[in-house]
Amino acid sequence: MVSLSALRQHPRFARFFEVVHPFFWPVIWWTLNAVFRQYDASGRTEFLLGITWWGQVYIAFEGDLRPDPSTYKPVTRTFRPLTDESWASDLPPNLDRLSLLEAIHAALILPREAGGGGSRHWRETEVALTFLQFDSS
Repeated sequence: MVSLSALRQHPRFARFFEVVHPFFWPVIWWTLNAVFRQYDASGRTEFLLGITWWGQVYIAFEGDLRPDPSTYKPVTRTFRPLTDESWASDLPPNLDRLSLLEAIHAALILPREAGGGGSRHWRETEVALTFLQFDSS
């Protein structure tokens, strides 16, 4: 059992002792210890406590049951090796993503040799897009 002075000085329970007349402090001490025992035995996560002016502590709300630590068992992750066929690409070699992106960046984003400033001329665009021709073989 927790001592009366320890309960009075505890920040969570000091308000209870302010509400109750000192004559009834033994009642609040006795009922708080009974609530502590009930809390430990119930397996609940939390309680919402109420108090009367003469020191009777009652449980206004009970929280959820504490989860059993053995209940949750995460699925073990499996990693496929990089040599697995599921990582393979179905794209033909002439449509390689990286080479296509490099060609687009080189053709459309980087400055062109024939100026490239101001409005686009059809000849500059035609020259720039020659890099994007695909091999059909």
